[in-house]
Amino acid sequence: MSFKFNFGEVNCEQQKYAGSEADDSRNADVVLPCKEIRFANMKPIDVSQKTIAYEIGSELSLLVLDSEKVEQDVSEKSPASGVINAVQSHSDLVPSVYEGGLKVWECSLDLVQYLHTEKIDMRGKYVLELGCGAGLPGIFAAVSGAAQVYLQDYNEEVLEHYTLPNFCINTQDRTSRFFSGDWSSFEEQIVMEKIRFDVILTSETIYEPQNYDKLHSLMDASLRDDGIIYLAAKSYYFGVGGSVNQFAEYCSEAGCFVQKSSQDIDAGVPRKIIVLQRKTGSS
Repeated sequence: MSFKFNFGEVNCEQQKYAGSEADDSRNADVVLPCKEIRFANMKPIDVSQKTIAYEIGSELSLLVLDSEKVEQDVSEKSPASGVINAVQSHSDLVPSVYEGGLKVWECSLDLVQYLHTEKIDMRGKYVLELGCGAGLPGIFAAVSGAAQVYLQDYNEEVLEHYTLPNFCINTQDRTSRFFSGDWSSFEEQIVMEKIRFDVILTSETIYEPQNYDKLHSLMDASLRDDGIIYLAAKSYYFGVGGSVNQFAEYCSEAGCFVQKSSQDIDAGVPRKIIVLQRKTGSS
């Protein structure tokens, strides 16, 4: 699945929801504050709602809600939502408005499959998924015995209507936490809580090089000294310049992380998983 980018000049569709005072937080120069989305505030799940099953090996299947139905529900409940305006304008990515969270992207499946195949031990670990969207890697960590999972996505609507219900469909765990907002505001939350993670999971988040500073800073602030990062992405992203190798080089030059290993996925647009750890003495 390829991203439908909507970067560059603001088009007419964006202007419909980018100019009002209520939507100031979606301006690229404004940081969207961090907000926790809680289990207690979640509306009951419609058990008759269509789900899609993703087979992870022969013994594990993860379920997610049908994203088209979720888009319809959000449209009915929040017709002025920037997320819905972005979807209706046929763009998966509108900067500072919608980051493609109402879809299951190939790289998130790649990452879950990698964690399963490589038998990555999640038991008792504190795990963070950044840019979670549907939340499959975070859900996998939870059902694999993680002590606690934090899931972060830019959009509050994505977490409320998609991520959190997907989580509840697959596991009875209610200790995990969900946060919306910009990476920089989420970093402030993590620093305030003084929490650091054994494992950071992220997929399809390195398409925009201008965001590497925020992503790298958040990873540095939230990873334990002996922690590990699993990142899945397309090898390159047409139109915006991001690539796996470019982000790995950025990390190396910043002096905090080194690439431990990688795995290539053969596809029309090649995909890749890289594993990052701290350089000795870099914390």
